[in-house]
Parts: sequence; C-alpha cells; structure tokens
Amino acid sequence: MIPLPAQSALGAIAAFQYYCAYIWPIRFFCQRFSVVREVSPSTIHLAAGTTIGQTSRQRSLWQIDCECCLESCGKLHSIYTGYERDAAPDLLCRLLINSNPLVACLGGHPAKFRREHLSAFRLAGA
Repeated sequence: MIPLPAQSALGAIAAFQYYCAYIWPIRFFCQRFSVVREVSPSTIHLAAGTTIGQTSRQRSLWQIDCECCLESCGKLHSIYTGYERDAAPDLLCRLLINSNPLVACLGGHPAKFRREHLSAFRLAGA
C-alpha cells in the first residue's frame, strides 16, 4: 500500500501539498509485472490504519517524469510508483525504461521514452 497525494479543485497549494483534480486519471508503474496502467479515481480504495505483513523497508510514492522523444514530440508524462523510501531516483528511471512501457501519448501516438529524458523524485511516504 502506498499513500496518494491529496486532490484539490483549487490546484497546487502550499508547495505541492495538494494536486489538481484534473491530473486524474493517473498512470502507475507496477515493477512486479513491468507494466504501466492508467488508473481512474474510482478504482482507488482508501485505507487507514496498519497494513498486515508490512515489510521492514519503508515505502513511498514516487513520481517519474517522462518526456516523449518520438519525432521531437516533447509532451510530458508523469508516472507514479511505490518503492523504497531511500531508493536512488536513477534506479526507478532504469526500472521503468527497462520495462519498455506502453503509454499513449497526448500527441496521438505511442509514447517513446529515453533514459536521459526521465527524472524521478519522492512525493510522499513514511
């Protein structure tokens, strides 16, 4: 289980404490199956409390920003994943690019990503 950033119709406030509702649906990267899936808010189930069987390593929500490199498209995509809190951002970018993700670009074609056009950063998590 990973924490998601709060949504707000007001947009980003107080140094990204809240994220605009219009960025949904969002894309998640599953390292276990090496796939990227688009997720709508209705499929997210909120949970509170302690999770049974937690691992000893703390997990966080990470954002990987990707630029489509197909024919100089340049459209930006954000893909989210849960990973260890102390992971190196470069590791997450490598995992994503090695999975050869299938993502529909806003430019109307399959997005093409290159490692040098990816950046990852931790958003939230214990």
